Amino acid sequence: MTSNTQPRAGTLRSFFPDDWGLLLASFGYSQAIGLIIYWTLPLFAGALGTWLGLTATQVGLVGTIEFAGLFLGSVALAPFMHRVSRRKTAWLAAGTVVLANIGCAVLPLSFSTLIALRLLSGLGCGAALSIGNATMASSADPDSTSGHVTLLLIALMIVLQPVEAAISAQLGLRAVFWGYVVIVALASLSAFFVPEPARDEPVHTAAEPSAVSPLRSASGILLISVALLFGLRDTLPWLVTEKIGTDAGLSVQQVGTVLSAMYAVSALGPMLQLVLARRMPSHWLLATGILGAGLFLGMFTWANGSAIRFIIGVVAWATIYFLAYAQLYAAAALFDRSGRVASAAGGAFIAGVAIAPSVGGILVDQGGFDAMGYAEVALTVVMVVCSLCVRTTRDGAPV
Repeated sequence: MTSNTQPRAGTLRSFFPDDWGLLLASFGYSQAIGLIIYWTLPLFAGALGTWLGLTATQVGLVGTIEFAGLFLGSVALAPFMHRVSRRKTAWLAAGTVVLANIGCAVLPLSFSTLIALRLLSGLGCGAALSIGNATMASSADPDSTSGHVTLLLIALMIVLQPVEAAISAQLGLRAVFWGYVVIVALASLSAFFVPEPARDEPVHTAAEPSAVSPLRSASGILLISVALLFGLRDTLPWLVTEKIGTDAGLSVQQVGTVLSAMYAVSALGPMLQLVLARRMPSHWLLATGILGAGLFLGMFTWANGSAIRFIIGVVAWATIYFLAYAQLYAAAALFDRSGRVASAAGGAFIAGVAIAPSVGGILVDQGGFDAMGYAEVALTVVMVVCSLCVRTTRDGAPV
């Protein structure tokens, strides 16, 4: 359902959403349900290793299986997003995630049982991610909605990370699963605000022939490719951030302090996106965000023993990363208001995240952090070129 309301002008007013219900539905399903495991992955992985005695390989396999389910759930639903009952699908997706986590909390957890339940949870999260991204595409102003969703995400992470760490340390792994049940159950209530696709309106895409599905159009393919590479590139050094920091002379505790500061400062990223989205073409803002994040990503990957370069690089990278993250989904929503491209982009992003550990391990084994840095540069160049070739409704094409 696409609104005819025009986006509001003005820098101050851009910090306040037009539709709180639609914003909560977009955030609840895309982030608080769809990507809850991704955003808490380090703590979740640590809890699995500590409380179940899993090896690093087994923990990695659990994560890979869950992300595979997330990817499959998202991309399987994406082509039908303009036809399915989004509200019923939202309830089904959230219920699946809740039941899977209740199973993890109450059943005897053999490794095979854990794998099966995390796959089920991943499938539900993937469907929820598609619903959330499609809901954002239905908003009157996807630029603004995406920026506000990212702001809420950062606020959730600032609160959730220390709480989950405390729960894991004091109450154990099963309490962590119950925590996920509570978060998902609360976020699922936003399904009341999920809009159904309008069956009497044409599907709007930007600057593409009407006979071409947005998922098979040039701009659609480019946006989905950017999402895949973005998930890959920015996860590569994130997995070894602690190692890069300690090599730069910081203690593990000091690295943790830097990461806490990073989350606090990174809220500036989506705030900047909210302002710049009114002043720059969508594809230029996306390309600029990807390039800026890439520059600072290289800065801390190539810290080469410099604590100052590591600290500045991590904090600045996270800030611009969230600008680019918000703009990526805004661009996908602006290109295809039916939500299919935004849904597929979410799945592609997770696919990039899923293959990053293997790619990163090969790069570091073959050439150390220098090789990883060169890979980041190459991925950045490809993404910037692809972004500049995309055209969305914000870039002048009629909606």
